[in-house]
Amino acid sequence: GAVQTKIADYLSAGGKLLLVGEVPVADMEGRPCTILAERLGLASLGMRRSSTYYHLSLVAEGWAAPRAELRVGWAQALAGPEQGALLRIYGSGEACAFDLAVGAGRAIVVAADFPCDVPFFLAALDRLGAKPGLAHGCPDHGIVLTSSAVPGGGRFVHLMNLDGYAKPVRLTEGGRELLPERVINLAAKDAIMLPFDIPAGPATVRWSTAEIVATTQHDLTVRLTQDADAIALVSPYPVLADDEYAVEHVEDDERREQLQIVTAGRPALHREGADLLAIRFGSAMLPMPSASRGNGGRLQ
Repeated sequence: GAVQTKIADYLSAGGKLLLVGEVPVADMEGRPCTILAERLGLASLGMRRSSTYYHLSLVAEGWAAPRAELRVGWAQALAGPEQGALLRIYGSGEACAFDLAVGAGRAIVVAADFPCDVPFFLAALDRLGAKPGLAHGCPDHGIVLTSSAVPGGGRFVHLMNLDGYAKPVRLTEGGRELLPERVINLAAKDAIMLPFDIPAGPATVRWSTAEIVATTQHDLTVRLTQDADAIALVSPYPVLADDEYAVEHVEDDERREQLQIVTAGRPALHREGADLLAIRFGSAMLPMPSASRGNGGRLQ
């Protein structure tokens, strides 16, 4: 019961818990143990399962309502405080989901094979004080979104579209746009890995709608993902002119630095080897920008 005790003590001390699945009635070795259930104020009444002639359904109440009656394969009937119930088994009225105060903490328990109801779980996490950081802004679901940090403070944002149709994505973090005024078209069954503040050969990629593929001392190769990809670069070296892309010099007032924004001159074809773009840099260093002189556009 050490694991259950640790979780129960964490809750009592002010922790938050979202438990999706059975409330345990045994320890890790299969011995009877209800330490966590008792701390939650719950008692298991047994499992209820759908069968050929019994279609197990759940009805919502409390802040989970209104919701349509929902068919499930199994649910764990629980005895607990009436005012905390969120889901009940249709017919018997037995509860299988609760929102509970536990000492100084709070727990939301969903003891059923409840499907991926995104609005429900967003509301549950919000009530537990867990606010989403990254957001894709697409009304459709089926998008996997996460990020991975690298040494030095940069990171990659990973996006995966699980469906067979393209989806528009507007990346934000805490409400702030990560790709200023740009909408990503996430192709069907596609996955992309976008760099933010990543050192790449002769430059640092502040942000990009294209993926980093390779670097040399004077070149950066990316894989295009959009109809008009943009790559924002910070470098002491100028991006050389090329028919494959256009270059714009923009002042980033927030960071107080000059960006070289490269815009691809051709769309992504989404074919192996067809979407590579090489960005070439000169060997002469750029002059330092003057505090009293603008340099191209401005990025607010």
